[in-house]
Amino acid sequence: MAPSTLRVFALAASFAFASPAQLKPTLKPADYGRWETLGQATLAPDGKWLAHEIRRTDKNDELRVAPSGGGKTHALAFCASPAFSADSRWLACEATVSEAEQDKLKKAKKPLQNKMSVLELATGTVVTVDDVQSLAFSGEAAFLAFRRYPPTRDAGGGRGGAAEPVDPAGSALTVRNLATGSDTTFGNVTGYAWQDNGTNLAITIGVEGRTGNAIQVFDPKAGTLAKATPCWPGKVWARRAPPTWTRRGASSLRARRSGRKTAPRSTWALRNG
Repeated sequence: MAPSTLRVFALAASFAFASPAQLKPTLKPADYGRWETLGQATLAPDGKWLAHEIRRTDKNDELRVAPSGGGKTHALAFCASPAFSADSRWLACEATVSEAEQDKLKKAKKPLQNKMSVLELATGTVVTVDDVQSLAFSGEAAFLAFRRYPPTRDAGGGRGGAAEPVDPAGSALTVRNLATGSDTTFGNVTGYAWQDNGTNLAITIGVEGRTGNAIQVFDPKAGTLAKATPCWPGKVWARRAPPTWTRRGASSLRARRSGRKTAPRSTWALRNG
């Protein structure tokens, strides 16, 4: 056999052996559900941890939390809207369930309510709390406030059968000291807001009959409870208008009483006791 013929035969043989290895696998319908899209990212206050949302086509989303300098990644299923504590030792996020579980709840006519997942960054320990409507970390230290869902109730009927507006429903608010694990719980809370730089938490209280409605300020670090003056008993706090801190910080805050949408916010001074 001529040398040129041998070279052609060897080349053909190499293509024959290489072709199977070069074939790309065919994507199946289930594979498309695993496609991932990078969502919003959140950096810890000290810059040492990064949390970012992973969104998949099949809705099996997750939150990944990893050291910004490299290291072990923690994955929290169905978590979103992450927040870090001021001391960068904890992360909390809103958690839900899979679409399959959501369908089961809908068919059973049960409410679909979020959960809260809390991750201790140093150990990777995750604690989950059911039925949490909202959450927020304090401006200093590691205190976490989370509010439960209010009880469902009928709005009532008005003229022509139209529903009349009702007072915002209060629910339980828990303030957790993550360093010790101790909880302090308040009832009938309609709104809350942490001081930007500090551990003061403003709380609006709304009860049926309005006689106990008030604004209180709780400092979990000092273990003190202050009342805003005047208390305005009998007034109802505006829906979707939580209290806000003024520039004077720990000495005053603002909230809006129910009424016209353009009603101005009133300012309260704080007193101990």
